[in-house]
Amino acid sequence: MLAAAISRSHTPLGDPVLDGRTQLVGLGLVPKLARNPRGWLLEHRDGLRTAILVLDGVVADFNFAVRAKSGDVLSAQLFRAPPPAEHHFSRLASVMEDFFRAGRPSWPIERGLLIAGLLETFAKPSSLSGQRVETPELDIAYSP
Repeated sequence: MLAAAISRSHTPLGDPVLDGRTQLVGLGLVPKLARNPRGWLLEHRDGLRTAILVLDGVVADFNFAVRAKSGDVLSAQLFRAPPPAEHHFSRLASVMEDFFRAGRPSWPIERGLLIAGLLETFAKPSSLSGQRVETPELDIAYSP
């Protein structure tokens, strides 16, 4: 799954002359390049399992891979505008403007609660490393 996700990267890091850039996983370069690697394994209540990896020094973009029920692996890169055009909060500012004009949120409040809860859980001290962290407070259902 990692190789599938990284294969979509337009910004593989490392020395392109030495490692070929597209073969980061196959050549075993991920452990050598990753600075302060960290990850989380999530078990969703519907049975979906998710792994989130932060591999600074390996790629400089956001990629993902998914294994479908059929067994097929699909991967893609999430678009992230390059500097100086990157605007991390432009969409949020736009949504806030819409909220103030219309008087109703653009997405369900439950979605914000789930994201805030996940971020708070991820920010827990590394002393929890390797431990299962239950999050009953995130048992929130909503329709997207």
